Amino acid sequence: DRYNTVFRVVVPLLLVVFFGTLKKKCVAALAEAGTKPAFRPVSSVANTGPYALCRNPMYLATFTISAALGVAVDTLWLVLGSNVALFLYLDKVVVPAEEKFLEKQLGDSYRMYCKEVKRWGLF
Repeated sequence: DRYNTVFRVVVPLLLVVFFGTLKKKCVAALAEAGTKPAFRPVSSVANTGPYALCRNPMYLATFTISAALGVAVDTLWLVLGSNVALFLYLDKVVVPAEEKFLEKQLGDSYRMYCKEVKRWGLF
């Protein structure tokens, strides 16, 4: 029916396009700060564009794209299971390691950024 088509096709497609564009904006903001989306030495904090609202916008975009694709193909485990597992892994292992690395590389400027911008946007 019409509602099912909108919910399973149109909405996920719009989310993929929007959050795919967000990921491109993240890469541009990183480039503007003189860095790349990789675990390498950095020279400054990326705090513009999406990074002004959230310290991990690329991860949030990835979660949303994964959930949207899960809805589109009617796969609940992709929507919930893999995103929950991925979030827990990122939140407890990857992001703390990245934050430690960035604090070591950037010092006070990164600590100030962390005080001003939440890890996941809202929390």
